[in-house]
Amino acid sequence: MVKQDADNTLNANFDAGRQFDQRIQGYLRGVREQALSRRGFLKGTSAAAVAAAMGGALPYIMPGVFVLAQDETTVTMGLESDLRGVEPALGYDFTANPVICNITEGLMALDKESNLYPLLAESFENPDAQTFIYTLRPGVTFHDGTPLTVPDVLASIERVRSEAIASPMAWMFDQVASIEQTGDMQVTIKLNVPSAQFAYVMSTTAGHVMPKALIDSTPDLPTTEPIGTGPYKFVKWEAGSQVELTKNDTYWQEGKPYFQTAIFKIVPDGTTRVAGLSTGDLTMIRDIPPDQLSIVKEMEGITFQEVVGFTSNQIFMIQNKPPFDDPKVREAVSLAINYDEIMANLVGDTGVRSVRTTVPSTMPGSAEPELTPVPYDVEGAKAALAASSQPNGFTTKLTVDAENSQRTAEAQAIQQMLGEIGITVEINEIPQPDRITLLQQGDADESYEGMIFHEWGADFPDPNGMLFPLFHSRSFPPQNNGSYYSNPDVDALLDKADQDVTEARLQTIIEAQKLIAADMPIIWLDHFKWFLPMKSGLGGYSIGPLFYWDSFLRDLAPVEA
Repeated sequence: MVKQDADNTLNANFDAGRQFDQRIQGYLRGVREQALSRRGFLKGTSAAAVAAAMGGALPYIMPGVFVLAQDETTVTMGLESDLRGVEPALGYDFTANPVICNITEGLMALDKESNLYPLLAESFENPDAQTFIYTLRPGVTFHDGTPLTVPDVLASIERVRSEAIASPMAWMFDQVASIEQTGDMQVTIKLNVPSAQFAYVMSTTAGHVMPKALIDSTPDLPTTEPIGTGPYKFVKWEAGSQVELTKNDTYWQEGKPYFQTAIFKIVPDGTTRVAGLSTGDLTMIRDIPPDQLSIVKEMEGITFQEVVGFTSNQIFMIQNKPPFDDPKVREAVSLAINYDEIMANLVGDTGVRSVRTTVPSTMPGSAEPELTPVPYDVEGAKAALAASSQPNGFTTKLTVDAENSQRTAEAQAIQQMLGEIGITVEINEIPQPDRITLLQQGDADESYEGMIFHEWGADFPDPNGMLFPLFHSRSFPPQNNGSYYSNPDVDALLDKADQDVTEARLQTIIEAQKLIAADMPIIWLDHFKWFLPMKSGLGGYSIGPLFYWDSFLRDLAPVEA
């Protein structure tokens, strides 16, 4: 039996998370440096040839992108940045998860309509709002040949809760009273209070299972060679270059997967990713620059999927220190930004504008229909700044992913707009994995200040999954409230909503969103879309709003196969 006090766990994770992220940041930098000499070279294709293939519109920018010839046994996906890791307990971003979710699996999964179904669990029972019973599927083996057992499940859950690992998903188990083995192949989880969201936890990477022996061999650091039950086995990760997986020939779902090899190629430049899709060097990509979207949609030999995600792009204003601890400063910044101009000229059809909430209107419980967009009001911004603690303006920092051309363009636009009211913005461009690490370090890193871009996708098909992690005061780093926003009334409403399993909880969530909107803790940008353009002739998978929990390569195959 596993018992642990939730509040003590959070406090311990806070301190341990700082220590862990300091170690892992240095570790990742070292791995990247070692990988530089192993980078591949353009596959028999000159820069001119790539540009010619794209009608001259897409110049080849980045060397060393395409290394593998495409064949019927290999699928290659272009990723927009390097991974932060391949450890499922840290699998909490849109770049790492497409890799991790094809290696390890959870007890439950979500279909395209976001409905739960058993995966490694053969059956699931929820006799009351505080009890969750999982019976494991017999005959499932890990990639190393060992059978899936209850101790593996228990060890994997405890790894997410571990102080040393400091998983950003540790909060998902805050309400757990006990986790115990209640049969040869049965796990029972009991909660301290009812929860409307907990049933979804085991469908995320927080519920993914690795062998207990592997976990015991690396208790204090994330594994760099994961072992799971998924359709593909981990082969190697060449940091900054690619991740290679190979088919799990003993996968428990008969006849799957189809492909022998899966390659995830790191291609930070968006134009180069699009070129790779056109030439066939990449089978599929996900992230598409706005100015390339129409080009991709018109490509011959490509099928195109898109869906509005349960997503939000925003900029955190870090408010546990000056100047953003002042609501008037936050108001001034918010009013000074021309959101319509950013949407029209930079975001385009890759997203829809957020209306003062992270919860998109496509989700039940969104307050967007009852809220109004933040207006562009330069004079109002100047008046708010004059009434603030910084009447003469100030200098601040805006951190953004260096490899994301769209976000850096947005940062430059915001820099110019804020300059008009006397705020000087210094743009800090860093690699995406380093930004994620910085967010999770929070105040442990002295450079964590000012403003920082952050994208968010709901953990669950539930509006509180777009609020609790980002705005509850128990979610400070290493969890995901990177703005250090704190409002006791909001905390109370989010807690109430999570413990309410009736429809009334949606109104509670709407009330919380209205309070958050009034406090202006972040700069709301857009709800971004998910895209999946891929080589024609492939089928078996359709992208959904929570695609980042999917093992999408499990079902992908030629349509005739």
